[in-house]
Amino acid sequence: MKRLNHYILLLFAFALTFNSCQPEEVAPALPTNRQPPPIKKTPTPLPGTIPPDQVIRTDYAGATKWRIIYTNVDVNLGSLYQRYFSTVDGSFQSLSELNSSTSATARADMNLMFWFIASPDKFNHQLTFPAHAAATRFKPSEWPYWQLPFITLTDPAQFEAAFEGSMFESTPYQPYNYELNGDESDYINEGDIYLFKTDRTPARYGAVSILVVANPFLGTEQTIIEITVQADNNIVQLND
Repeated sequence: MKRLNHYILLLFAFALTFNSCQPEEVAPALPTNRQPPPIKKTPTPLPGTIPPDQVIRTDYAGATKWRIIYTNVDVNLGSLYQRYFSTVDGSFQSLSELNSSTSATARADMNLMFWFIASPDKFNHQLTFPAHAAATRFKPSEWPYWQLPFITLTDPAQFEAAFEGSMFESTPYQPYNYELNGDESDYINEGDIYLFKTDRTPARYGAVSILVVANPFLGTEQTIIEITVQADNNIVQLND
C-alpha cells in the first residue's frame, strides 16, 4: 500500500510539472508594420465652383449681348461664384480660376454680382498676377432701358460715343459716389445702366444693365444682368 501511495504522489507531481511548462495564452500581437485602423469620420464636402445658372447669348450685326442669371445667391460663398466675365469669349471664372495663370487673369474684363460692377484691377490685393489684371473703366448712363436694345440693333457705335462723350469721370467700379470720391457709394439697383470701356487693343465699348438684384443675405432670389458689347462680329463663340 505504501508503494502504491508513493506512485500516486509521483504521478501527481509529474502532472503539476507538465502543466507549468505549457505556454500562457495571450492576445495575439499586431504585426509591427501595422497600426490600429483609425476611426472613420464622414468628411463634409465643400461646395465647388458655382457658375451662373443661365447664360443667354444673342448675336447682332454689330454687338453681342449676354443675359446672365444667378439664382439663390449666397454672399457667404462669394469667392466660389464664377463672376469674373470676359467680353472676348463670354467665359466666366471664379477667383481661384482667375488666379490659376496669367492668361486666366488677363481673360477677365469685369466682376459681377452682389453690390457693384467692378474692374478686375480693383481686386489687385486678392490677385496672384495683378500685373495682368484688366483695367476696365465704367461710367453711369442716363439711358432708359428701352433705348439700350434700340441702340444695340441700330447703332452699336453709340456705346463708344456715349462713353467718350460723357462728362463723368471713368472709374474702376460703379455705382460710384462722385461727390465723395467713391466713399459711401450706393449698391447696384434694378434699372441701372453703366457704360464701359475694356482695357484691350482695340478697346471694346458696351453697357451693363441691371435687371434684377437679389438680396445676397436671403439666398432665395435671382440676380439678372445683361452685358452688351460693341462686337464687330469678332467675339469668340464658345462651344457648349
